[in-house]
Amino acid sequence: MSAFFNDANGNNFFDSGENFTVVGFGGFDINNPSLATTPNEIDPNLDPSLTDELLLGVDVTWRNSADLLTTRGFILDNGVKRLANRNDWVLERTTSSDGVNVPHLPDDTPWTANFHGLRPGLASAGGTLLTNGDSKREYLGASVTITKRLSNRWMARSYFQYGDTEYDFGSEDRFYDSPTGAPSGADGSVDSPDGDLFVVQSAGSGPFENVFIQSTWSANLNGLYQVAPGRPWGFNIAGNFFAREGYPLLYSWTEQALANGVGSVTATATDSVDQFRADAVYSLDLRLEKDMQFTDNLSGILSLDAFNVTNENHILGREVELETSQANFVTQTLSPRIYRLGFRLNWR
Repeated sequence: MSAFFNDANGNNFFDSGENFTVVGFGGFDINNPSLATTPNEIDPNLDPSLTDELLLGVDVTWRNSADLLTTRGFILDNGVKRLANRNDWVLERTTSSDGVNVPHLPDDTPWTANFHGLRPGLASAGGTLLTNGDSKREYLGASVTITKRLSNRWMARSYFQYGDTEYDFGSEDRFYDSPTGAPSGADGSVDSPDGDLFVVQSAGSGPFENVFIQSTWSANLNGLYQVAPGRPWGFNIAGNFFAREGYPLLYSWTEQALANGVGSVTATATDSVDQFRADAVYSLDLRLEKDMQFTDNLSGILSLDAFNVTNENHILGREVELETSQANFVTQTLSPRIYRLGFRLNWR
C-alpha cells in the first residue's frame, strides 16, 4: 500500500493524528483488509504470449581441395620396378559404336574409345602407390534457408541449394595416368578435361554399383499445422516436399585383357560427366498424427504417413555399362506411393 501524509511537526515520521491519504494498494481488499483471500483473478481463457518470427539466411561457400589422394600403377621395366607414365602406353585397339553390336549412346550419338596397353618390354607389377597428387577440386555454391518457428499453430522450414565441384587435372597426375578411361566421345580423344564436373561413385553393389552422386541443385520444404490443439480431438498435419536434380549417367565400355598383364579397362563413352542424367526427383510426403495423454507419465502418438503421395515414377538409375545386354535398362525407380500406420508409446 502507498500513502501520503502531512508531516505537521517536520520530524519525517508519521505520528498519530497526522492526516494521510492512500494513493495505491494491491493484493488485498482495502475495505476488508483482514480477508484471507486475494481479490485478484485470472482469466480462465488466458493464453501464453505469442511471438511471430521468420528467419532468413543466405550462405555462400567456396572450397578448394588440394593434395588429393591418388594411386599410381607400378610396372616392371626389364625387371626393374617403377611407376608407369604416359610414355609407357601404346594404342592397342579402338572401339566404335555401330548402333547394333556396339550400341550408340541413348540419344543415338555415336562414340569412339581408344584402349591402350603397355608397350613391349614392359609388364604390370600388380601394385599401386598411394600418394598426394597435384590435381584440385573447387566447390562454389550458395544456399537459402527460411525457418518459421512454431507459433499461431504452424511452423515451416525450407532451403534451396545450388552449386557444384569442378575437377582440375594436374600436370603431374596427367603424366602418371593411363591414357585410357577418360571421357572419349565420338572423336576418340582420350584426355581428362580440366574443369570437368566432379562426381562421387557410390560404394554399393548390384543396381547401386554405378551410381554417381551429384546434384547441382536441391530443395526441401516441410511444415506442420496444429488443428484445434486445445480440443480433445485436436490433431497435427505435416508435409514434406523434396526435389533434386537427377544424378549423372556415365555410360562406359569395358575391354578385357589388354597387352602385358593389363586386365579389364573401362572407358567413359560420354563427352562430359553430366551429358546424361537420370530424372529429376520430386516427392511429397504427408503425415497425420494425434497426441494422446493417458497418465502423467504415459502418452502415445497415433500416426498415418503417406510417402510419395502423387505416386511419381521417376527413374533414378540405369545400366550404364554398354557392353552388357541390359545396357540402358532401368535399374532403380522412386518407390511407389506407400501408406504407414504407426503407434508410439512415450513414458517417463
